[in-house]
Amino acid sequence: LSGLIFVIVLGLSTLLLWQRIDRSAIIDLDDVRLEDVRQVWLQATAEATGASGILVFSPDKSRALLMVDALKPLQPQYQYQLWLIKNGRRVSGGVFSVSDEGMAGIVVAADRPLTDFDGLGVTVEPFGGSPEPTGKKMLGAKIKL
Repeated sequence: LSGLIFVIVLGLSTLLLWQRIDRSAIIDLDDVRLEDVRQVWLQATAEATGASGILVFSPDKSRALLMVDALKPLQPQYQYQLWLIKNGRRVSGGVFSVSDEGMAGIVVAADRPLTDFDGLGVTVEPFGGSPEPTGKKMLGAKIKL
């Protein structure tokens, strides 16, 4: 029963987040087949207990949609920053702020297919982002496809 409740709550929060995303910025899905779509779940660190995220993309694409939930809203001088990781090197995937409910959705654009990366991380950074991670890691995942 608790598993069913979790799935229902996750589905509802995803639906609410989807309604808030600027659909004009969404990835062009005309040439994407459903069976090609991949997802990577980001797990919370001890710094962000209860938070979660998902990156949804097509393996041959360099654009994706990142959705996060239950991240703590930050002071105005800070934002969250997504890092795309390859062999220990980090490249910014974008910066974002979350709603009062801790939700956000952003389009991620990389210089190569996302499957070329080993992992993902989300850190707290000064507003506008940093050239390298400087803040605490809140979410992370390995890309294994």
